[in-house]
Amino acid sequence: MTSQYYNTESREVDNDKGPMLNPQVVHIYFNYLNALMTRLSLHDKPNNIRNGDETGKQFEHQTVRVLAEKGSKSVVGRASPGRTNITIMVCVNAENKCHLCSL
Repeated sequence: MTSQYYNTESREVDNDKGPMLNPQVVHIYFNYLNALMTRLSLHDKPNNIRNGDETGKQFEHQTVRVLAEKGSKSVVGRASPGRTNITIMVCVNAENKCHLCSL
């Protein structure tokens, strides 16, 4: 089996992901994916094929400026007590259109 894809740079792969790079495993995966897409009639419906990814952003507390003697080695600062977290979820379909994803 020849591959139409190749990697132009080498990089380390986690031990648990290494076996998934086996060409036979990849071939089995794509055969299964093709069978699933056929069973669900998705080959001609790219708007129904979606991929989503989420990431979290943590906004650190804001520090306040503190006056101290010049050359001081240890200066106690002040900061707000809380943190704000936000989760960002992006979904794109096979037509390369973004959609709102429900969580």
